[in-house]
Amino acid sequence: VSQSRYGHGIQYDTLCIFKARTIFSASQVTTDTTIAQFSFKIVNDTVGCDIPWSIQLINNRLTWANTYSGFHTLTSTLVKDEKNVKPLSRNINGNALHDGFLQETMADKQAAVSFDYASKSQYWVCVGSRVYMWDYGVSPYQDSGNLDIDQQTLSWWLFDNIETNCLFENEGILYH
Repeated sequence: VSQSRYGHGIQYDTLCIFKARTIFSASQVTTDTTIAQFSFKIVNDTVGCDIPWSIQLINNRLTWANTYSGFHTLTSTLVKDEKNVKPLSRNINGNALHDGFLQETMADKQAAVSFDYASKSQYWVCVGSRVYMWDYGVSPYQDSGNLDIDQQTLSWWLFDNIETNCLFENEGILYH
């Protein structure tokens, strides 16, 4: 699969452009002409997104997944330092004792779809026949400075035997 997959999302007044291992920002430069001009900067050159349909704006922060390290959130679009991307998925990445998101097949991860079920404060990501759901209403991301504790307190749920490629909400009910 090509590594040139990319996605995008808007956080506040900044368009973030995600490549597999880099995040760029694009901001409009005000000019007196009728031609739009943009300023591009690197927001993070270590972590990106190669699962473009996982990108959602959760609690005013872009949130996404990648195939190599799991789920992340962008805490700031400032370029001062690269501590602006925080991991979210310690509880569901998997390990030697049990499989998790990182053990899903590459094809399933790259075909994943997501949905911000905002009326219930839930972020749903469908990967193959599994759904990973973060209940950010119960456990919103809190940046305490300790990455492990910050991830440990997040409420993730795993559902299986749900094969879907689309999620939508109608009158408060989630359909797949």
